[in-house]
Order: sequence, then structure tokens, then C-alpha cells
Amino acid sequence: MKFAAVMRLLNKRAPSIAERAAEACDKGDIPVLHDLLEVDLNPNARASIGDTLLMAGVWWNHVEVVESLLAVGADNLCRPRG
Repeated sequence: MKFAAVMRLLNKRAPSIAERAAEACDKGDIPVLHDLLEVDLNPNARASIGDTLLMAGVWWNHVEVVESLLAVGADNLCRPRG
């Protein structure tokens, strides 16, 4: 099941799981984010913009993204780079 979820999430526009997660956070795409977290995505991973996925969710004001990441153990003390 995990392999199928990974294969479903990878595509030509976002070749890595981290990039797909960043895209999901930017768009507020909760079902995709949940699928990625199901396949053991690190909730503290860096988004393509250099910040954490959590900070990307905050930046785009996606409350559900932030709640989902915090629910699986994202570090709420992570600060943006720079």
C-alpha cells in the first residue's frame, strides 16, 4: 500500500516526495499531504523555498496543513532560514 501511495504521488512536475509535499503545503492540498505523511514523510522536512513544510503552511495561511503537520510531530519551534 505504501509503495502504491508513493507511486501515485510522484509525477513529472514534482520528482521527489519533498517537492510534492512542498507543493501540497503551498496549495493546501490536504489529501495529498495526508498520503505523503502516510508514507513516512518527515514532518520537519524542508520545502523548496528553504523553510520547513510547517512554515510553508503558515506562510500560505493553510490552517489544515499546519494542524496536520503538528498532529504528526512537526517541530513547532522551527524557524525560517535567513
